Amino acid sequence: MQWKLLVPGLALGVVGSLGVASEHLQVLTVQRQQAEQAHDYQVSQMLPRSPQDELQVFHSLLARRETRRACFLLAEPIRPVFAAAQGEGDCVAAMEKLSGQITDKGRYELPIYDAATAISVQGDRATVDACAVYWNTFTRPPVDAGPRLGRWEMQRQHGNGYLITGWQSCPATSTPPAVSSTPSSAAARHVPPPTTSSTGARWLPSYPPGYPAVLAAAIGRGNTDVCESMFTDTGREQFARVVGAATCADAITALSAKVTDATNYANPRGAYSIPGAPGHVTVDACSLTWASATTGTRPPGPQLGRLSLRTQTGGVGYLVVGVTPC
Repeated sequence: MQWKLLVPGLALGVVGSLGVASEHLQVLTVQRQQAEQAHDYQVSQMLPRSPQDELQVFHSLLARRETRRACFLLAEPIRPVFAAAQGEGDCVAAMEKLSGQITDKGRYELPIYDAATAISVQGDRATVDACAVYWNTFTRPPVDAGPRLGRWEMQRQHGNGYLITGWQSCPATSTPPAVSSTPSSAAARHVPPPTTSSTGARWLPSYPPGYPAVLAAAIGRGNTDVCESMFTDTGREQFARVVGAATCADAITALSAKVTDATNYANPRGAYSIPGAPGHVTVDACSLTWASATTGTRPPGPQLGRLSLRTQTGGVGYLVVGVTPC
């Protein structure tokens, strides 16, 4: 009789234990999902904030051989597809292979393209034709600075940055587009004017709010050449004065010494433009922000001040004609 009573008791005990275990597993599952969502959101904050930024950052990372960070721009399911197309077993090896094909790192970080045809954005999705890029050169015929990076499908993550969720290699016949002498919209294009010598009109940034990113990338590398290519005489003098340096080149060097993460510093957010007289615009780069898993809330470099820009004569893009402190 006692044995008969004991068996149901054991059964109830087992069922009860299974119920507790099941609830525990459910709690663990919810916690794991919450952790994954928090991780995904944090990652989304570190991704480039626009397709244009993605194009710039991808080329910059390869030029600096930061191949692991470059793989970070691709969704995990895309990485083996990308690697296989390069004849490699994993994404990092594929990025290393592409990085090794770069012949001019400085030019490679500044791909030129027509945003009206190379980039399409629909809601939170975008496509980028990185096969259509080329690089400024004073040689004829033009010489590429490195490999082209394919055609991308991108998805905005959690309302923040863009992740490459689809990828195709460039066609074997992919060639740089012809330069148009009558651009449809200078503000939307990244196409340089035709030039045959270093004394002609230069390619310059043509999207004012993106100017601080180009300047920050140069500062992070300690590239003093931008003093000659992006500033007028007055702009150089004012920039040096704001930084407290003798010359523009000294100012670049001084600011570069304060940069703790050059890659992150080259991808700022928060710049905004204020239209002025025709051909003139002011860009406020005093409240720039950056997202980084390594620096947290600490900025990876200094603010840049307020930049007075003016369209260059005979070409596309803006010159820095003045700088005032924040």
